[in-house]
Order: sequence, then C-alpha cells, then structure tokens
Amino acid sequence: MSILTLQEAANMLRLPADPSDYPQLDILLPFVDDFIRTSTGHDWASDDAIDPTAKMLASALISRWFDDPGQMGSISDNDLGVKSLIGQLHGKALVMIDGC
Repeated sequence: MSILTLQEAANMLRLPADPSDYPQLDILLPFVDDFIRTSTGHDWASDDAIDPTAKMLASALISRWFDDPGQMGSISDNDLGVKSLIGQLHGKALVMIDGC
C-alpha cells in the first residue's frame, strides 16, 4: 500500500489520461513513500488509515518530482511548506513512539 493511490496521484497531477498510461508513477509513488518514511521515522503507508498530513506531503512531493525528476529526493531550501509538513509528521511519529 502507498500513501497515495495511483488514482489520487493522477488526480493531484491533473493527468488527462488513465494513470496506468504514466509508468513513471509506478516508480515515483514508492520513492515518495520511502522519502517520507526516512524523513519522519514512521512508515505512514503501513497505517490502516493514512494520515491526512502524510497524504498532503506525498501530494506536494509527487507534484514537484513528477514535473522535475532531476530533483527527486531533494527539497529546496526555500520549500518551507514541505519542510513544515515533514516536521509535523515527525512530531506525530514521536508521539506514536512515546505513546503520549
């Protein structure tokens, strides 16, 4: 399971055709999940219900990296929105670990 489904990713990207017509999504979706897991310390894709903040972050990353694959795995210094979402998810992951 991924944080975003193939259809959710296609909708976010406003793709005009069937999402299966975009094989790069099959590579990008797991990469986004892995990036978020590594950045936050929690595997959000494995949760029964996907956290809305994780979906928002996955949507932001997929839209950036789909348009510019050369930037995959990186976040620009001025991308405060993405950094904020990572921080929020990291905080949620810490609470889950500590049980607070």
